[in-house]
Amino acid sequence: MSPEMADFLARMVRAKANILVAGETGAGKTTLLRSLTDLFDPAERVGVVEDTAELALENPDRFNLETIHPHDLATGEAESRLLDVGDLVANALRMRPDRLIVGEIRLPKEAFYTLRALHSGHDGSATTIHASSAEDALFRLELLARQSMRDLTVADLRTYIARVFDLILVLRRLRSGRRVLRQVAALDGIGTDAAYRIVDVFRSVTGRRARTL
Repeated sequence: MSPEMADFLARMVRAKANILVAGETGAGKTTLLRSLTDLFDPAERVGVVEDTAELALENPDRFNLETIHPHDLATGEAESRLLDVGDLVANALRMRPDRLIVGEIRLPKEAFYTLRALHSGHDGSATTIHASSAEDALFRLELLARQSMRDLTVADLRTYIARVFDLILVLRRLRSGRRVLRQVAALDGIGTDAAYRIVDVFRSVTGRRARTL
């Protein structure tokens, strides 16, 4: 990323913007998310929820919750003892985090509980999702959330999502192996046609310096 991008992200993290990090497999979503947490105030309590421990945060006041898989269970009925990311997000709120970090949203239950948690007032939180653009990230999140929020109209669900996230960061892994922050977009609610208002702050062009829009 360019120095201008880095400076902007640092200011947004300190201002407690909620951030959705998008990218394809191997694009560097977890690495970027880990870097953003280094900017948190050491006095803030950070809750980390992951399917598999990857972030390894060093924040002094933090707690980590990791899912339980069948192969982790020595005794008892596996089905009655499973904990998934959705369950952990719901339980993390009882531990009073100032910021909540969810490793990745993959399933409808995870989307529902993450949106609900961030909507309830945990500014400065972040998560990742598998997508190749800001528009794709919102479409995928909406598609997952829809399965648990069927009573909401399209406009209501999009308004809900737009009130949760402030920024969408899109990463890309080039054929050379180089990873770039391709897009930094602000989510500015929805329009009268119920379409998301996505405003590009930065967009990089392969082989050139990222430009401010």
